[in-house]
Amino acid sequence: MPSALTEARRPVLLVTGGSRGIGAEVVRGAARAGYSVAINYRREASAAQALCAEVEALGGQAMAVQADVLSPVALVALREAVVDRFGGVDILVNGAGGARPDATTSADLSFFDLPEDAVRHVMDLNFLGTFFPCQVFGRLLAEKVSACVVIGGQTAPCSEQGEGYGGRYPGIVEEAW
Repeated sequence: MPSALTEARRPVLLVTGGSRGIGAEVVRGAARAGYSVAINYRREASAAQALCAEVEALGGQAMAVQADVLSPVALVALREAVVDRFGGVDILVNGAGGARPDATTSADLSFFDLPEDAVRHVMDLNFLGTFFPCQVFGRLLAEKVSACVVIGGQTAPCSEQGEGYGGRYPGIVEEAW
């Protein structure tokens, strides 16, 4: 673990959807770089706890907190937990998101037959699941001299991940700027 960041408070990185996939890799990289990491998860408690143990085995600081990114109330509780443990948040990585098979075209399911509820779920998860964390953590980050919000993941508006999966990016950028 780099010692330059251990002299003062380590910068704190929060990753939504941080218990698996790309989010977990971001956590690992940040921990190796000396960041304290907060791992947000919705369902994968065991994966999040295992990742915390992995970070701590490297000499890092980690915490796992369950919160649904579609619930501003849950996100406020997440923010309070991270601030209580680490003293703040310096970087927000919006990693939560995804697709559903029933919202994805296939040989058996055409674009014209995608069920409304499945498409709405994917759009909510990928747009509102980024929008709400930006709202809840953005105010805290805006008060800092230096902070960062990362909106990552799939960027193609229609992809193998499903219609609407990449739809959050133009919407979030439009809302933020």
